[in-house]
Formats: sequence, C-alpha cells, structure tokens
Amino acid sequence: MRRNMVLLEEPAYTNGYFVNLAFLRLTKLDGVNFDSHATRSAQQSADIARSAGSLGTALSNLNLNVFPQDGTVLPKGDSSEVIQTVYHLYHLRERLPDEGFLLLREGVEVLKRQVTGEREQRAVREFEIRELKEKVKDLEKVAEASSADALAMNQKNQELEEDIEAHKAAAETFKFEMVMAVNGARVVASWELMREWLRKQSAQWDLVGTVQGCGPRGSEEQR
Repeated sequence: MRRNMVLLEEPAYTNGYFVNLAFLRLTKLDGVNFDSHATRSAQQSADIARSAGSLGTALSNLNLNVFPQDGTVLPKGDSSEVIQTVYHLYHLRERLPDEGFLLLREGVEVLKRQVTGEREQRAVREFEIRELKEKVKDLEKVAEASSADALAMNQKNQELEEDIEAHKAAAETFKFEMVMAVNGARVVASWELMREWLRKQSAQWDLVGTVQGCGPRGSEEQR
C-alpha cells in the first residue's frame, strides 16, 4: 500500500493530476480510515483484474468507467501498478461517506463567500478612494480660487495704500499752502497797517512843521 501512495505523488504518470487530486481529497476527509478502505479496494481491484483474465480488461474498465468525463484514455503501455492504483481509488470513492464531500462543498462555499466579501470590500474601498480623489480635486479648486482671491485682495490693498499715501501727500501740500497763504495775508495786512501808520505819521510831521513855522522865529524871519 505504501508503494501505491508513492505512485500517487509521481507526476510522470498519465493523468497524474487526476490521481493527485483524488489523493488530496481523500486525505482531507475526517474520520475515514484510508488504509483500510484502500486495502479493501486494492484487493477488490486485484480480484477484478484477475477475474477478467488480463490487465487489458481492467484498462478497458478504467477508460469506460473512470475517465469518461474528461476524455482521458490510458494507453496499454502503462504499468499495471498505476492501473490498479487508479482503479482501486475509483472504487474507494464509491465507498466513502458523503460527509467528507459535504465538508468539502461547505469549505468551497466558505471560500466563495470570503472571495465575494473581499470583492465587495475592495469595491467599497475603490469607491471611497474615488470619492476622496474627487474631494481632493474640489479642495484644490477651492484653494486655487482662494489664492486668486487673495492675490486680487493684495493688489486692491496695495492700490488703496497708494491712494492713501497720495491723499496724505495732498493734505500735507494743502496744509503747507494754507499756512503760506495765511502768512502771506498777515504780511500784506502788516504792510498795509504800516503804510497807513507811516502815512498818518507823515501827516502829523507836516502839521508840526507848519505850526513851528508860524511861531516867533517865523515872525522874526518875517521881519
């Protein structure tokens, strides 16, 4: 029996993939005595082969009953050990309880559900990523608009500052001109007052001279 199990792992035999898959399925079943089933199946397959009288009959049975689904045909040149091993595995499959296959089927369903859940999670994540990208684009647009508004506001502030400086300069100039005008008016008024005072003083001086000319000296001079 150990020799047959080594043959199951040998990849050079015809339809080795099918045999390996069957072996893996057998090893996954819980509560199944593989050695006892395999031994009984080997004995039965050997009895069948001997009752047929030749390995050709067993090979024909394999080609007709074991491999009709995938179209695999074992050539007559294959060793009898391989034929017997595959044959007793086929009959062993018929004697295995259905629990093992139900467990396998449940395991496959669990894996399918896991794959479906992972796909759904990936779809949700991709959707969230797309939403985040759209939000980033919107924020970039808002940032660009804010930058443009800030630049425009800075330009307006600069223009306002320039206008304020111009108004300050104009106010200083106007103040200086007002001071100059007031001072000029004061100077003119002072000159007018001085001229009027001088005119009055001149008139007073002429009157004094006239009075003095009419005194005793004047009389003597007249004499």
